Amino acid sequence: MKIKYYDHGKSIDLELWRESDGRVFHLIADELSKKFKVKWVEKIEGIDQRYWDFKFKGILLTLHLEHYTGIMIFADKSNPDIKQATDLLYELGNYFKTWNLPKEIGKL
Repeated sequence: MKIKYYDHGKSIDLELWRESDGRVFHLIADELSKKFKVKWVEKIEGIDQRYWDFKFKGILLTLHLEHYTGIMIFADKSNPDIKQATDLLYELGNYFKTWNLPKEIGKL
């Protein structure tokens, strides 16, 4: 996967997938659950957006899908542990750089 990081003032974002694809979103969520044993806190879904909050090593992060921006994981900069949250985003990003999607999805 092509990983990119952004600082949007209010959040630090880890871009995982440029397209809005529900199948890829669920594969990423499953991988987070299996590989990193994240604890899902809340799942909010709309017509073209999903915000799934999870705790990873005690830090709250959000897996997000949006029609125009694709799939990302972000940390809210108002989090008092933003340094640790940023480090965790880089840990996840390093993992997903080499993560392989199923072949039929990887061709998208």
